[in-house]
Amino acid sequence: MRLSEATPEKLQELFELIINEKLQHDFSYYWNSQEEFYYDIRECAKYEGYDGDLDNYDAMYWYFKGKNNTPTQPPQKAEEPPKEQPKQAEQPLKTDNNSQQQIVDEIMEKLEYSPRRWQIDFERLDKDGRLLLLPKLKEFFEEYIDSLPIIAKYKLAFKIKNQWHSYQLTPEIYNKLMENLTEKHFIFDIENVVPEYFYENGAEKIPEWSLFEAVRFSEFQNIKAKNDVGGSFFQYLVRENCPSNVSKYLEKLQIFTSLVDKKGKQRKELDDCCFIYALQQTGCYDDDTLNKMRLRINSRYLSQKALNELCTEFNIHVKLSFINEDANGKNKKRSVRSKKNDTNKHYLGIENAEPNRTHTMNVFNKHYFLEEKTPFSTYYINHLNQCTEDKFNKEYNVDHWRPARCFM
Repeated sequence: MRLSEATPEKLQELFELIINEKLQHDFSYYWNSQEEFYYDIRECAKYEGYDGDLDNYDAMYWYFKGKNNTPTQPPQKAEEPPKEQPKQAEQPLKTDNNSQQQIVDEIMEKLEYSPRRWQIDFERLDKDGRLLLLPKLKEFFEEYIDSLPIIAKYKLAFKIKNQWHSYQLTPEIYNKLMENLTEKHFIFDIENVVPEYFYENGAEKIPEWSLFEAVRFSEFQNIKAKNDVGGSFFQYLVRENCPSNVSKYLEKLQIFTSLVDKKGKQRKELDDCCFIYALQQTGCYDDDTLNKMRLRINSRYLSQKALNELCTEFNIHVKLSFINEDANGKNKKRSVRSKKNDTNKHYLGIENAEPNRTHTMNVFNKHYFLEEKTPFSTYYINHLNQCTEDKFNKEYNVDHWRPARCFM
């Protein structure tokens, strides 16, 4: 049987054999298409030593079935490894610094050649090699990964004790990885700690870098847009060359130049989902009311149904428009409808709300933000690279500047 002939369930069963781990979620949680799944199966199979036909499902299945069923060390010897671990840790030290430098250079060359799809094998490095890699890897993350425009569409996998563990790369996970990207967490102190102190199989906690046998980073492929207009984490960042006044205004829409602050911590503005953040920006809700809303939310993502229920509970009326750049003409922006007693309604929440509970919003790529007239003239935005910031509310007419007549 070829990979293309296998069902998603069969593919997942094969992938679990290859990584020797039971996945916590089904196929759709980790992959957005079977083509992407095929790629990861082939890459992981090669990494784990398989050198046969990478499109032959049965050959790969029985190879890893036999490999995983190989008898392991008897239980009574389980206490011996701690005595041997220091020797194992010293084995890579047979290589000299020049050799380790060559390995580090090779790793970085591959990362910089393909910053959105790469893998690092840490077992090739000794302590000196890790010390050489640490500053380069940190610089790579800050230059390439921190500036990724669609960070929610990448996944990170790390290998510990010969098992792979996969996560979607969220700002929270990225922040934790960067916090641990220090010598204290990067170099394993085998004399003072044991791996189990940092990591338990199946736990959600991101372990120490020092425990990683390998790390793999990849991009979700063939993302298919859906008509769901639930709110989640916005996918874009502000460009570095954006004028400061525009960049400052975009913060009101929960759009920033970076996902982390100057200290490398996740921005506090990202603690809220975009819908709650938008309500906060109206200035109509006190902290107590916003906290009550936050208690109703279990995740950053909110479905349209959940948003409608939230608005109803707190007596909110939201006129909502869905923006779709792929649509034509007037269809690029359309009103979002919800249902009440099987009747379509052109708003979320209740029909007649108090003025301070009535809002107009847009949703673009599942990101909610307030709709309002900006302080920027249409001319200024359309000629952003040609205007100085002091012309934000003006337009050019023949040979002079004048107060703008149209604003964005």
